[in-house]
Amino acid sequence: MAISLPILRAPRLSVGPVLLVQPKNEYLVGFNETVMVEPLNLEFIAGAVDDLVDVSILDMRIDQKLEQRLAETQAGVVGIGCGYTADVPIVRAAVRRIKAYNRDIVVIVGGHHASLSPQDFFLPEVDYLICGEGEQPFRALIQAIAEHDREKIKRIPRLYYQEDGAHLLTWEEDHHRFRVNKTPTAEMTERPRPRRDLVAQYRKHYYFLYHNNPWTMESARGCAFRCNFCSVWKFHRGDYKTETAARTMEEIRQVDGKYVPFIDDLAFRQPDVAQDLAHALISEGINKRYWAQCRASDIVEHPESFHALAEAGLDMVLMGIEAIDQATLKKLNKGSKPGVNLEAIQILHKAGVKIWGALIVDPSWGEDDFDRLAEFVNQYNIECPQFTILTPLPGTDLYKTMESKLVSKDPRHFDFLHTVLPTRLPIEKFYERYARLYQQTGMKMNGMLQLVRDKIITVDDLRVFKAKFEELINPEIYMKSLTAEPVGY
Repeated sequence: MAISLPILRAPRLSVGPVLLVQPKNEYLVGFNETVMVEPLNLEFIAGAVDDLVDVSILDMRIDQKLEQRLAETQAGVVGIGCGYTADVPIVRAAVRRIKAYNRDIVVIVGGHHASLSPQDFFLPEVDYLICGEGEQPFRALIQAIAEHDREKIKRIPRLYYQEDGAHLLTWEEDHHRFRVNKTPTAEMTERPRPRRDLVAQYRKHYYFLYHNNPWTMESARGCAFRCNFCSVWKFHRGDYKTETAARTMEEIRQVDGKYVPFIDDLAFRQPDVAQDLAHALISEGINKRYWAQCRASDIVEHPESFHALAEAGLDMVLMGIEAIDQATLKKLNKGSKPGVNLEAIQILHKAGVKIWGALIVDPSWGEDDFDRLAEFVNQYNIECPQFTILTPLPGTDLYKTMESKLVSKDPRHFDFLHTVLPTRLPIEKFYERYARLYQQTGMKMNGMLQLVRDKIITVDDLRVFKAKFEELINPEIYMKSLTAEPVGY
């Protein structure tokens, strides 16, 4: 007779359940109209502590019932991220709601903006603030809180804690490390697995352009380059690291969705890893489509990698073209050249990969500059153009040089779709020309109709996407920012 043994479960720590919160992006207008994917960052945090505490995720972009979830989970700790500058007001409001519900709940804030501008969250309601990647410090903090060990808390690097009404930094390690790894690291490959199951109730609400139910993937963190407008390398302090193709394959096998965006800020940079991944996907016959952010110079230097990835299912690449002239690229410290961008476009198109072209609109432009950019996008058949207004994000090198010129410090305006710098054109004309860029270039409908014919998306998917896209081409939406009630830092 078989003997049934009890399942042994690690004892839960005394801090109580942990609730991780994804705030709602309340932009005046935003890319969340066309992209809303799972909060993979919170899923990784959950995976880092799920052996210590009961953990759950609330996605407030879909479910606004914060107090109800606090009651249902009996949360003793709440972690909330502020990744975007534009989210500062809503994250502040959320932490106040949490403390108003129960002042004994421990509130921990993290994320890109919070790491680069921590003073925005030196609030009585914020108990701790984690700077940088969160998995290891969040786990260490939970353990230290459970042990009531204040000295252990102070040994956690890059952590702000409250003492006598002030927020104090524990200590800063290797402020500028600049470790650009050329091969996969154990740190990335051996990370905790993300708890994707914790957002199962929200899956049907996620979308990526015209694709429903996307499942996101992360195979790299950080960036090897130093663009002055970018917060990514600042957040990661110059590090760039990747995981093995085998680890990436392990996760791809487990996701159910047919469309898989890689959220890496610099994907497929290591050619051996990229080709190993492509060959594994092909040999196993995994039938999915992929989206990724890649650098033009990597595409040009290793076209064979991208042809292999295209065969494996690479559908679209976000390429940071940023500017069409060398002078502007140099001003942005992009470290790229227009000719390299054009060659990368040709390589991707030859491989059958669509291009999401990221292009920056400078507030100092005249009307001719807008015309030249629209002509460029149409000439090179950039299927999915993304126009972002030059925005000095707090914590970036650009912010340091442009802070004195800012015409607004309302965090909601730092969404890349509103100018916080003075414009050469009258402001109404500037937004009119900005919106017209999408009207002149738009999404290439022929490509989307082919997706319908190939049964990759449905007519309804396309119809819903077009309705959302209409917001981006309406100049009146952008003009609302001029009359919105101010919110200061």
